[in-house]
Amino acid sequence: MRVSSRMLAENIKLNLMRQTKQILETERRLVTGKKINKPSDNPAGMNRILNYRKSIDKIEQYNLNIIEAKTRIDFSETIFESVSNLIKEAKNIAANTTEDRGNTLADNVAIIREEILQYANSKLEDNYIFGGYQTATTPFQSDGTYIGDSGEKKYLIADNIQVSLKADGSDIFQSAADIFTVLEDLENALLADDAVAIKAQVQPLANIDNYLEEVRSENSAKYRRLDVTQFQWESFKVNLQDMLRNAEEADVTSEALNLKVRQTSYEIALATSASIIQPNLMQFLR
Repeated sequence: MRVSSRMLAENIKLNLMRQTKQILETERRLVTGKKINKPSDNPAGMNRILNYRKSIDKIEQYNLNIIEAKTRIDFSETIFESVSNLIKEAKNIAANTTEDRGNTLADNVAIIREEILQYANSKLEDNYIFGGYQTATTPFQSDGTYIGDSGEKKYLIADNIQVSLKADGSDIFQSAADIFTVLEDLENALLADDAVAIKAQVQPLANIDNYLEEVRSENSAKYRRLDVTQFQWESFKVNLQDMLRNAEEADVTSEALNLKVRQTSYEIALATSASIIQPNLMQFLR
């Protein structure tokens, strides 16, 4: 088959276009630092990259949830420790008062009650934490009436895995015994100088404190679980980030060498084409 000058020129033109495309793609990888800049570059590779990114985003959200849960536990623990100390103080008053009963100790108990009420109405980032799902409403009224609900605070820490934290203030502060009623009864008993009524508040206060310790112990176990889960996610995230870099990032040194080789090859092709084609290639390309 006879190869005409026009056929030869067309082949040279296609070869030069192919080399130009390769040079442009190499330059793009150098500029972006990415192996794949659009799906058509490598559909399977782009799919892997998107899956890696999706998994990393999911891990980051889980970690944010874990951090939020741990913050809530830390904040709650500070409150529970303070409330426990106040309960112990009230219990000591009830258990050890043998004389000088009256207004002073009653005032102390009233102050303890008010402080515990404030703790029970604590906020974390503008949300009441002991009102169940009613995070925008003050959980306890001044008389100790609970107007929240029995909702829990739930945190998604893995696929289909949640950690639930107590948010029902009535369960925390009023299930073993109503802390506000007990303290009010103790205050009234002190004012009435009723030794029997005073002593009667010791056990309810002990029950409340014991239940509070159970809540704190439960939170402590959940905190350890959150810690372990967070560590596992962080380790997995590092592995995914390494795989993402391997799949996505270009070897800049290698690409720079490739660009130099392709540019040289292109220049040689132009020079060779000019010597082969007569009249010159540009006339045929027009």
